[in-house]
This record gives sequence, structure tokens and C-alpha cells, in this order.
Amino acid sequence: MTCDCKLAIPDGTAVTAVPDTGYHFVEWSDSVATATRTDTNVTADISVTASFAINEYTLTYTAGANGTISGTSPQTVNHGSDGTAVTAVPDTGYHFVEWSDSVATATRTDTNVTADISVTASFAINEYTLTYTAGTGGTISGTTPQTVNHGSDGSAVTAVPDTGYHFVEWSDSVATATRTDTNVTADISVTASFAPTMPSTPTLYPEPNCTSGLCNTIYWTPVVDAQDYYVECASDPCFTTIVSNSGWVTDPNYEFCGLTSCQTYWYRVKSRTVLAYESDW
Repeated sequence: MTCDCKLAIPDGTAVTAVPDTGYHFVEWSDSVATATRTDTNVTADISVTASFAINEYTLTYTAGANGTISGTSPQTVNHGSDGTAVTAVPDTGYHFVEWSDSVATATRTDTNVTADISVTASFAINEYTLTYTAGTGGTISGTTPQTVNHGSDGSAVTAVPDTGYHFVEWSDSVATATRTDTNVTADISVTASFAPTMPSTPTLYPEPNCTSGLCNTIYWTPVVDAQDYYVECASDPCFTTIVSNSGWVTDPNYEFCGLTSCQTYWYRVKSRTVLAYESDW
């Protein structure tokens, strides 16, 4: 009697190569590439070693519109290591806002890295404030303050003098009362200065050398910004003896009476502004 018998060859049980934190499985020393293995149909001793390698991460830094990145990007770093510094650099007329992961400093160094990082820097255009102030004796017509973007233009403003004053200049030496600041690249804060307007001396019209009758009417040219006028009548050209005066009058003429007929008199006139500034004779 014969028997055809076969001996069963046993299989091993599953084992898994488990990497430490920050590492990953590479392969077994017999080139098996899966971390978990079950050796089957075993016909000999097996002794293998699992190999591991540290994780590497990529740090990618990108600039949004209107800026650039200074520093290395991308970077490759090992688990738990630090990257190198990078800086978000705004274009002219712009400023850094923040990174897409809410980091608020333009320069950053990512430390103790445990994962890939990919972030974008955002930038915004600079805004400037234009402030126009009136000094004593005037006001500002137009919008103040104004907010304008870098390289843009403000709107016109005018330094308006009060009655009895005139515009002198702005504190940045601009000499025109109306100004429009263009291609603005910084804040502007200026003050308009004003000065009292000094009246000019009125010009007397010619009159007879010899007074005819007891009264004589004197005329003169009106003066811009003058509120009133003062006329004196003298019996000598040096005005050492004042015969009469008009007091302050608003009309550009005055009649002197009580004069001596056919006597020569001399006259002079000055003007006065609403602020009581007087001209010369």
C-alpha cells in the first residue's frame, strides 16, 4: 500500500515597519517596498531590517500683485528644522499687508517645520492724506483733508482771504492761492498764510490854485479795499496849519466850506481799510 503525502509549509504573520514621528518608511533590506509584509511559503530563515528616512518638506513663498519675494523660494527642509528668512518686498507706492496664513510681518523664518508650507504675500497701494489749513485772516475752499492713492491727484483747494486780508503763500512756498497737488507720493500738510491788505494812497484830481467862493469840492480816485477816506485842507504846502478836515468819509469826494475866496489851499487824502489800516498821505 502506498501514500502520496505532502508536508504543509507554514506562512509567517504580518509585520509592519512603523516610522517615528517625522520619518517615513523606505524599504526592507531585502528590497520589499511595503511597510507591512507577510512572508509566505517560508523555506528558510528570514532576517530583514526596515529602513527609514527623515521627512523633507517644501516651503514655497509667492508674491501677490505689486510685490516680490527676497530670499530663497522654494526651500527644502528636514522635519523639525528651520527654513531661511524671506521678505515680502512691496513695489514702489505699495505696502505689505500680510501672508495668506495671517503672518503679519513682511520678513518671516519658519521654524520647527513639520509640514509643507505654501503662502502668498499680499500688498496694497499706499494712501496719503492731504491736509490744507488756513492761517489767521482766511479760510479754505475745497475738500480738506483728502485721501488719495499713490501717484494719484488731489482735488483743487483755494486759500480765500477774509475782508481786509490778502493771500501770501502756502507753507511749502506754493505761491498760488488755488492749488491741485498731483502725482502724490507722500502725505501733504500745508497752511495758507494771509496778511492785512494795506490800502494805497488815493490820487487827488487837479483843482484851481485859487479858491473861488467860500467852498471847494475835492475829488480823488477810489481805492480798492478802502472803507473810507480822510482829507485835510491846509494853508501851507507843509501842512503845518490845518484849516479843516473831512473826518472819515465813504465817498471819494468832499466839499470844504468856510474858505477864503481867492486864497490858495493845499489838500491831501489818505484811505483806511475795514481793519483800520491807513495808507500814507
